[in-house]
Amino acid sequence: MDSWLTIMLMCGLLIASLQGTDGFRLRRSKQDKNEMLETNINQLIKHYNTGGGEWVEKAVFARHLGRLNDLKSSSCTCESLMLKKILNVYEDIFTDMLNKLEKKELKASVKDIMTEVKQLRDKYSEEQKLLGDLHDLHHVKVKNSTVQQASLNEFLMTYYRAYGEKPHDRGH
Repeated sequence: MDSWLTIMLMCGLLIASLQGTDGFRLRRSKQDKNEMLETNINQLIKHYNTGGGEWVEKAVFARHLGRLNDLKSSSCTCESLMLKKILNVYEDIFTDMLNKLEKKELKASVKDIMTEVKQLRDKYSEEQKLLGDLHDLHHVKVKNSTVQQASLNEFLMTYYRAYGEKPHDRGH
């Protein structure tokens, strides 16, 4: 047998044998990756017995995912979210200044500024809701076994949403 052919055959066998190990994987198609992911999640759901309807009320992320639809149709952007947060901080700064000031004319100036900040801040209501959601997400008890198990049922929905896919777009 030709030595190049032998080398190619050996490389092919090596690659094929490594496919089943965690150390090496050839790139999978998107559909293969999705099927593998769904199988893995379903194994965990079965293991933790979280497939029943009683877990629906324990949903961790569904409310936040639902808010994404509202945000798509709103003017909420990264820029507006940042502005909302900055205005919140300014309100705290001016409140603290107001409490420390003694001169009436300076207090009046700070009050006028605070009125403008509050009016401007109030135009960012969607951003305030989103900041609340982000705060809630930051405080999810990730080490709590009930939260872990409940979140399994929502993972695929989150995963496909993050990829910009709708459930019917997955090729199933």
